[in-house]
Amino acid sequence: MTQDSPLSIGMILFDGVTQLDLTGPYEILARMPRTHVTLIAATLTPVRTEFGLTIVPDATFANAAPTDVICVPGGWGVNASCGYGKRHEVRKNGAGRARNRPTLDSDLLGSTESALSNCHWSIA
Repeated sequence: MTQDSPLSIGMILFDGVTQLDLTGPYEILARMPRTHVTLIAATLTPVRTEFGLTIVPDATFANAAPTDVICVPGGWGVNASCGYGKRHEVRKNGAGRARNRPTLDSDLLGSTESALSNCHWSIA
């Protein structure tokens, strides 16, 4: 991020995501001045939350622009949908160039690589 460019935030989307873990931070972050939030998933296929709400990604791991921040919401599907192979894709493409990588559940990006990591309330 340069002085003149907006803050770029990528939020990882996967089947089984906890809707509030995604949309709560999304609503706050998207309202920040000079901030652009992108929903990133493995494919552009609509993703179902843990209780069936459908959300459409903006970009894929392969074609997402570099971000300043990667945010990984929680949910029952995080480990199955974002296992080692996806973790590698996120690192290689978007998150590998991100300055900050907060997680709200599992440590998708690896604790040694995360600038900030939290765990889900149910396992805290």
